[in-house]
Amino acid sequence: MRAVKSDPIFAAVGDIDELNTKIGTLIALLAKSKNEYVIDPKSGKLKLKDALSSIQSDLFSIGADLASSANKAFLPKRRIGKEDVKRLESYADSMGSLFPALSSFVLPGGCIESAAADEARAVARRAERSVVNAANSFKIENVEILAYMNRLSSVLFVAARFINGANGVKETPPDY
Repeated sequence: MRAVKSDPIFAAVGDIDELNTKIGTLIALLAKSKNEYVIDPKSGKLKLKDALSSIQSDLFSIGADLASSANKAFLPKRRIGKEDVKRLESYADSMGSLFPALSSFVLPGGCIESAAADEARAVARRAERSVVNAANSFKIENVEILAYMNRLSSVLFVAARFINGANGVKETPPDY
């Protein structure tokens, strides 16, 4: 099948690329902070910026995998699997255990790092919609991509809350 630039598969790949740049910006902001943002306090080893860096590599694999739906020349060296989805869930669980459950919606923002995580989350949701749309036009063989993209926006939402909490920033509920 010959694909053209206007095909949904390329919109999905572009949205994933944009998401990767948003995560890169978040990592750069985290690197400037004195806070190490350790997301696994039991081991004390896993830092948020390292988790995000692994997500960036995953996004390159996903982009290549999606592009290979249109042209097999783009087949990635590594495909996203169930273990990658579980790793995302473990990131969210580790960070989520460090603050109370939500009782209402919260406004995006807070400190600059959290705002960057919120922006990445919004782009992740758009990228997920683009991937689902592309799946309607192209046969995406790796269904784990859909699960991964679904979980990723949740991880970024929890990361935004985690970052605000680590900086003592109170969450603000919307007035609606």
